Amino acid sequence: MSQGIAEMFRKAFYTLILIQGLSFSVYFGYWSIKDYIALEQAVAMKRPHEELRHRINVGFNGAWFLLSEFLVLYSAEALWRSSGNNNGDADKE
Repeated sequence: MSQGIAEMFRKAFYTLILIQGLSFSVYFGYWSIKDYIALEQAVAMKRPHEELRHRINVGFNGAWFLLSEFLVLYSAEALWRSSGNNNGDADKE
C-alpha cells in the first residue's frame, strides 16, 4: 500500500516539474525572441550600448530556456519510465 502511495507522489512530483519546465520554456522563449528583435533593431540603428544590453539578455535568456528544457526532458523521461513495466523505478538504474 505504501509503495502505491509513493508511486502516486512520485508521478505527481514529476508532473509538476514537467508543467514548471514547460511554463519556463514558454516564458524565456518569449523574452528571447523579444530581445532578439530588439537586438536586430539596435544593430541596424548602430546603438552600441543597447546592442550590448540586448546581446547579454539574449544570451542569458537562451541559457535559462535550455535549463528549463532540461527540466522538461528529465521529468518526461521519468514519467515515461514510471509508466513502463519496471515497477515505477524511474530514477533508479
